Parts: sequence; C-alpha cells; structure tokens
Amino acid sequence: MPTPSLVETKQDWFFCGVKNNFYNASGDYLKLELLLLKFKELFDGNNSDKKIEHMESNKTLNWLMSWYASHCNGDWEHENQIKISTIDNPGWRVKIDLVGTNLENLTLDRQTYETSETDWYTFIIKDQVVDATGDPTKLEILIESFRGIVDQQD
Repeated sequence: MPTPSLVETKQDWFFCGVKNNFYNASGDYLKLELLLLKFKELFDGNNSDKKIEHMESNKTLNWLMSWYASHCNGDWEHENQIKISTIDNPGWRVKIDLVGTNLENLTLDRQTYETSETDWYTFIIKDQVVDATGDPTKLEILIESFRGIVDQQD
C-alpha cells in the first residue's frame, strides 16, 4: 500500500493517500490535474511496472482550476466549494458554490438532456449552487456547461 504523502508550502500543497481501499486527495487550487495523475499512478502501479510521467493536459480542468483560483481571496475559498463526486446511477455530480461571484444571483431551471438511460445529463442553478449530474461519460460536459454560463455572464 502506498504511503500517504504531503507536500506543503503556504500556497503550494497537496495530500494523497489510500486508506481502507479509498483514495483521498486534497490540494491547493491548481492541483486537480496532479491529484488525478497521482491516482492514475496508483491504479496503473497495481496493473503494470510503468510509471506515468505525464498526463495529457485537460483544457476543461485547467479552466475550472483557473475559475476557482480567480475567486480565492483568503476568505471565499473557506466558505465555498467545488465538489466533484460519483453517483450510483452510475455517473458524476458537480456542485459549485456561487456565493460571492458574479453568478450568485443567477438561477436556471433544470435542463435535462437524455437520449437513453445510459446517455444523459442534467443541470440546474438554484440557491446559489450549480448542481449538475450526468452519466459516466459526461464529467467534461458538466464542467463545460458551467463554463458556457460563465462566458455568457462575462
């Protein structure tokens, strides 16, 4: 089992480790891609001897990290979050707090796009929170849907 690691300076830190077969990772606002790379290294480490040294950059994740970083001011990030999790349909859920952003007064009725039980996503903005869910292939679409709204408001 890999040893948990913590690398930290005041604004440059991350933690990742496995406990009870659960990967747990946290980091500063620019570490999402690195934490995914560390997970891939752990997973691939159990399946091959090949060490990953590079992960293709994802423009969508980079945009989300930049959006988040642009709102971090020493206070906002302590009260507001971006949560990316899985759901049991199966699929993804993305929740983004909008308090303190130029979108905090925005509401959007639920938008649902579904072609089958395995090809769907839904998106709503209510009570100052973006709540988007989708099938296992829709994580990028969920984030890009949010990006489209941000771009419309700027």
